[in-house]
Amino acid sequence: MNSRSPIPLLEIEELQTYFFLRDRVLKAVDGISYHVNEGETLAIVGESGSGKSVGAFSILRLFDASVGKIVGGSIKFRGEELTLFSDKEIRNICGRKISMIFQEPMSSLNPVMTVGDQISETVRKHQDVSRSEAKSRSIELLRKVGVPSPEERVNDYPHQFSGGMRQRVMIAIALSCDPDLLIADEPTTALDVTIQAQIMELIDQVKREFGTSVILITHDLALVSERADRVVVMYAGKVMECAKTIDIFQNAKHPYTRALLNSLPSRNFSEKKSQISEIKVLRKAPEVNLGCTFYSRCPHAQKNCTEKFPNRANYSESHYVYCWHTNAQGTV
Repeated sequence: MNSRSPIPLLEIEELQTYFFLRDRVLKAVDGISYHVNEGETLAIVGESGSGKSVGAFSILRLFDASVGKIVGGSIKFRGEELTLFSDKEIRNICGRKISMIFQEPMSSLNPVMTVGDQISETVRKHQDVSRSEAKSRSIELLRKVGVPSPEERVNDYPHQFSGGMRQRVMIAIALSCDPDLLIADEPTTALDVTIQAQIMELIDQVKREFGTSVILITHDLALVSERADRVVVMYAGKVMECAKTIDIFQNAKHPYTRALLNSLPSRNFSEKKSQISEIKVLRKAPEVNLGCTFYSRCPHAQKNCTEKFPNRANYSESHYVYCWHTNAQGTV
């Protein structure tokens, strides 16, 4: 009997995406590895500038090719190496097999096209259907994502929708061709908490109904605790820790993961927490740091942390950390 685990839907190995600026090279993603299984939600968390969005954008090359480039690593989708695909082949996958929900729908939607035309455009690009069939599909999708009176709203423009409704339109476009993988980049930013819950429930509903896998890019750890199956923690273009969600919140190993969790306000009103912990700069970073990128802010850092980036430490099949100073009980 074959007991091997199934091949993941998406496998990223040692991915490097650099931006070549006029005066320097910005290593936005510098050797990250993670995978996404069929039908799961993988959350990617970390502070602003950690590389979590760039890593996901690299899958479909959604960055300015005049300055950005994938310089190393592997991106496999259903076993196919996407880094070897031409730009045309990547565009054929985009929207059909892999879709993206962007952070700010008002800047992602075309202001001079009706929402119906924008959904229809994606449908007709990947499916052999007529204009009328594409419009019917657009109305059906708007109804599915909870837009009221879709027969009328299909002819409206983005500025005629609220922020929450624009995000629903973005989700309708993303779902128009029943993708296998949905990448949601901060999908609830700038929405009030009620609308946030509705949007996330809608994404969960899609996951349950179609078996769609989801990459959820966010800095909202409360959202992660409720919605994700596994979590990847990133800092300065590197993966620091990866584990099942329950292990991240109950048994985090990496000092950075612990610092993120300690910076959360307490939801327990009976718990006395006088102030929120901050992640301070504790020491000056060396001019040449070949080691851990978290060195200057880590309370456990030692000299060897600047000499080589930590090897991967495995705590279970699903839980691993990149840190020189962890053991089975946690950070030492």
